[in-house]
Amino acid sequence: MLAVRTLTTADGLAADRVDSIVADSHGFVANEGLPHRSAQALLETRSGVYLVGTARGLCQFHANGSGNKFATYPLREDPNENFVTTLLEAPSGRIWCATSGGLLEVLGGLKLRRQPMPPPPADWDRMIVSDLVEDAGGKLWLATPMGIYVRGRDGAFQRIAKPDGFRNEWVNALLLDKSGRLWAGTREGLALMRTESTAGRYGVQHVYTTKEGLINNDVGALAEGRDGAIWIGTTNGMSRLVPGSGPAVFQNFNRADGLIDREITALAADQAGNIWVGTEGAGAMRIETAGFRTFREQDGLASDRVWSVFADRSATVLAVAFSEVVHGWTINVFDGAKFHAVTPKVFSERPTWGNNQIVLQSRTGDWWAATDAGLCRYAPVKAASLAGRQPEACYEQGVLVFQIFEDSQGGIWASSQRPRDRLMRWDPRTKAISWFKEIPERAGLISAFAEDRAGNIWIGMYDGGVLLRYDGRQFARFTRSEGVPGGTIHGLLVDHSGRLWIASESGGLGLVEDPGSAQFRVRSYNTRNGLASNTVHCLVEDSAGRIYAGTQKGVDRLNPKTGQVKHFSVADGLAHGRTTSALRDASGNLWFATTQGLSKLTPTADEPPTVPSVYITDLRVGRERYPASQVGETFIRRGKLQPSQNQLEVEFVGHNEEPEENLRYTYKLEGGDSEWHEPGRDHRANYTGLAPGSYRFLVKATNSEGQESSVPAEVDFTILPPFWRRWWFEALALGSLASLVFAAHHLE
Repeated sequence: MLAVRTLTTADGLAADRVDSIVADSHGFVANEGLPHRSAQALLETRSGVYLVGTARGLCQFHANGSGNKFATYPLREDPNENFVTTLLEAPSGRIWCATSGGLLEVLGGLKLRRQPMPPPPADWDRMIVSDLVEDAGGKLWLATPMGIYVRGRDGAFQRIAKPDGFRNEWVNALLLDKSGRLWAGTREGLALMRTESTAGRYGVQHVYTTKEGLINNDVGALAEGRDGAIWIGTTNGMSRLVPGSGPAVFQNFNRADGLIDREITALAADQAGNIWVGTEGAGAMRIETAGFRTFREQDGLASDRVWSVFADRSATVLAVAFSEVVHGWTINVFDGAKFHAVTPKVFSERPTWGNNQIVLQSRTGDWWAATDAGLCRYAPVKAASLAGRQPEACYEQGVLVFQIFEDSQGGIWASSQRPRDRLMRWDPRTKAISWFKEIPERAGLISAFAEDRAGNIWIGMYDGGVLLRYDGRQFARFTRSEGVPGGTIHGLLVDHSGRLWIASESGGLGLVEDPGSAQFRVRSYNTRNGLASNTVHCLVEDSAGRIYAGTQKGVDRLNPKTGQVKHFSVADGLAHGRTTSALRDASGNLWFATTQGLSKLTPTADEPPTVPSVYITDLRVGRERYPASQVGETFIRRGKLQPSQNQLEVEFVGHNEEPEENLRYTYKLEGGDSEWHEPGRDHRANYTGLAPGSYRFLVKATNSEGQESSVPAEVDFTILPPFWRRWWFEALALGSLASLVFAAHHLE
């Protein structure tokens, strides 16, 4: 499954058919006041002017102006020239407007100039231009249903048609990639163009079709990702051409992979590297290319309810999911693309209620499983061969095994619950089980295991924030009074530096810097340090030494060197539901098991998010609405307000390359509350009953790493006092009083 977020009319889109997607400098664009509801083309010029091409002419408005009125260019005599298909600002600054009736140049003063074009072929009555690009040499490439026309700097045209290599001359889209290659989306494949030739004529270098792996031959949209991959939208799905100099490799996506519609009508890449997808009738999608990819039942999992993820001795990723079909556990084997479920006997039929550490393959190749019929051992076979396999032996068949763990000596540890909470270990030398009588039965259920570099076995307890350390001779007990985080210990992790991390139910993260030391010290990380939640269910470390904590509210990444926390959520493609288990595979990918699927993340080098900008998008004073620009304003001077206009409501939004869900907002009203509000998700501030005086409203956006907007958005205004408190009234009253006193004195 792709990491997809959908946007439809329910989220505010004007329609579920999307014809064009453009990433502008603000992150959004307005659509009110257009001469036609169908907008095919959008362009933000370098000067900040927005141009919108519709089915009935070209419009513009300025992002820095108040109000939302569009200025419409005069309609052309030829109605076909009013149907705008695409817009392009060339490096030279010239702005081109492609239409269903030819090519226009956009001039100042709301003027358009028709550009000479060759006459159409005999079976066409006009020149329809569907897309435009300008190459590094200043030549303009025009996509048409009659092939491609290349306009030289001298105004001369060359046509590329079937004799030059096209399978079909109908060209829908053009793309000039970062390496200078020019691509054309046609009705019969993706064409790589030949931009130079010894004969002085352009042509087609190669046409990729379904034979080479393209999902569909009717290509209607193209975009390039940050990594150089070419994204291809077709009438029946989407392909991604993997970057590289070798043979073409296509990755194909359809509804089974998370797409919300089959026909892709528009593609664009934003500054963060996300791919935006417009569809024929299901709205828009944002694909997080650097985010999570989630696997669900359509990817082969027996169930979306995944409670454990781990790797076998051959580094194959395995997921344990609870299936309602067999009413028990299944082991799901990953083949690199999909999962295949197997159901070992006893483990599936007599499931434990534990999770995370419930299955493992030992260093000898034997498989071990926690079951309701004891600790079961299976033969050393490949994971796929566990299907229907009976265990070689089940030890202590009268107990329910909750968690299992293999130590560095090959011993298998197991916590049991029924008939009472106890701890046992299978000895690889004696092939027998031994029970630990040193742990009192009242100590409770064991919920997590780990081993430090000194060979100490660390044991987390289910109740009470208790941690045990076994040094091979005796147990040491540590509690909350000694710094152990509160609640169930869900997970323990020894990182590459030998430090011990503790995942707890209610105390966040605990860190023991030197677990082998006689001095036991715990450092805590919780919501006060930036965690999204104090409930942490699982832990994993990436190859850069960063710690990932699966919490009640997503996944938090902690950099131990800096203390910075980055939050990942469903906005980044993470599956919904509780995060139950985590794994780093042999390739460095991170896997997170959840109750709504299995999510995979490929960690990237730290690229701090940019400092966000913030904009005022709406302002209401009392019942009056101030006409703020829909592309946002950074400064509004509202001027003087009457005493009755003492209610202010401000709406605002931030923008950087992150998902907007990651941003937080802080604001204050100088002259009213002088302190900044704690950062939150609200996009609105409301003040009522303001006293007369001068005010300044300030708002800043904060990114996922705590960086605030360098310049806050601002609203200035003054509320006048009642007329009887104004200087002129007071002066008049004082003068009247003086006159009365004088008159009384005179009469006297």
